[in-house]
Amino acid sequence: MKLSSTILLVLSGSNVVVESFTTVRPLHHRVALPFCGSNSKLCMATGDEIETAYSDWREKFDRGDFDPVRFPAFKSNYEAIMEVNKAADEGTPKLELNEFADFTAEEYETIMSGGGMMGQATEAAESQNAAAAALDEAASALAEEEQKLAAELGTTVEELEAAVDAMEGIAEDGSEIESDGGADEERVRAAYFAWCEEQG
Repeated sequence: MKLSSTILLVLSGSNVVVESFTTVRPLHHRVALPFCGSNSKLCMATGDEIETAYSDWREKFDRGDFDPVRFPAFKSNYEAIMEVNKAADEGTPKLELNEFADFTAEEYETIMSGGGMMGQATEAAESQNAAAAALDEAASALAEEEQKLAAELGTTVEELEAAVDAMEGIAEDGSEIESDGGADEERVRAAYFAWCEEQG
């Protein structure tokens, strides 16, 4: 049986953290391995034992019903773990199945390198977070500039917004208004346009 490169790393190094198909932890009662005779160097599980392990794993990681497409990858990973655990010295932490136990090495590498649907979803979420942060920053900068302009004009931000709306012909209730050309409006308009030119 061919062991995955991840399993081989565990065999060749003493302090290796395994991130793909398995995790290193004391076995205890997490994964039930079949009984192997003391003369057997490697232990092969029966089909029923592997299916039981697959069922337990699916329940633990909420993977739903038996999946005949995913099962061969699980079986291969389960058998590799059994071989490593059987060959390990007594007292050595045992490998156990993690949430990636039904992935092939290629699938795991694709997901961890940002490919596939999971990678695309992660990229989309990061883009949305960056856009939201940029919008928050722009809104804060605009609020600060509005406060500066209102202070320069000797008015409040609310009065400034109402004056700008009035210049655009919008009443406080959102309806359309006619401009009367009042002195306050002209003062605010002149200060506003000067500020706009200054800002660029």
